[in-house]
Amino acid sequence: MLRSQKWLGMSRRTRLALRKKLSWLFLALVSLLTGMLLLGGCASLPPIDERALCEFRCSPIPCHDREGDGAWECDWPCQEGNWTEECEEPEPEPEPEPEPTPTPVPVTEGKPFPQGVPEAEYTKLPATSERADEVNEVMAEITGCIVGPRCLHNKSPQEFMQLVVTALRVRGIDAGQHIDGVTDEIAVRVENACRWEGFHITTFAAKPTVVWSPQNVRPSYRIPLLYCKLPVVSDGSCPAPQPTRSALRLDIKKHGRNIWDLTPKQIRSCQYCKDIGMGEYNGIPRCGCPVRPEGNEFRSACEQFVIGGAPRWFCDNEEIESEENPYQAFCRGTVRACTVDLEVCS
Repeated sequence: MLRSQKWLGMSRRTRLALRKKLSWLFLALVSLLTGMLLLGGCASLPPIDERALCEFRCSPIPCHDREGDGAWECDWPCQEGNWTEECEEPEPEPEPEPEPTPTPVPVTEGKPFPQGVPEAEYTKLPATSERADEVNEVMAEITGCIVGPRCLHNKSPQEFMQLVVTALRVRGIDAGQHIDGVTDEIAVRVENACRWEGFHITTFAAKPTVVWSPQNVRPSYRIPLLYCKLPVVSDGSCPAPQPTRSALRLDIKKHGRNIWDLTPKQIRSCQYCKDIGMGEYNGIPRCGCPVRPEGNEFRSACEQFVIGGAPRWFCDNEEIESEENPYQAFCRGTVRACTVDLEVCS
């Protein structure tokens, strides 16, 4: 009763302050009891299972107590960076052998246009453009321009033509000018022929520009084979006895349909035929014979020796190209074969 009267006699402010102090005291007591309970519980927990902990940490890799001291470790497989005494380090793989470098195929450099051909020896032909694409490709490489649009080449016309001619020869194409450094176009030889296509590849203005195909195509010209097929023999290529021009006769015979075959022979040469093993035919002395027997290793060399190179062929008085075999030609009309200098003809 007395306590109740004392509590009731306190002011409201005093009662609130006292209640706050009691609350803090109660919370401190609860915290102390909780800490004591936790400390007592930890002392009674079972020991940590190192193996189970390792298996949990390393799964799916198995664990192993290598030293037997309870220190369980992940049993890593034998791989680089995890070598153990039980692992055998594999031998290093041999380095692959380098691939052999392919041998470059040599390209025969093209020949220039023959200089000194008399004007009367040129035969003008219609314009053709078999080599036009190759000429355009070379000019595009030199200038860095796209084929077709206007392109300044920053060279004098003659310098530019020489650059193009040189690049074509590097590709194995015969090219040049009718007169080096003078004529205003280049001449490019058509394969397996003595026909040269004309290309006017540059303007001659103050700022020269490239002239692309087909605008640069000009008439073609044929020149005698004498200038395209240079002699390939020397004095030592045909051993003694050597055939002579004075005793030379060029025999031609039809070999198939409109194909003519040439055989150079020596006439009125009994001793010559005897010396090369062709002195008799069916027991009869022989004074006319080919320059060497059929199949003789020097036959081709001796034929070229006496002719001066590859023979020149004419069909209806117009010079023509030979077949792949220079001793054969195609002609539907009157055919004739001559030495390179036209001194002896069939």
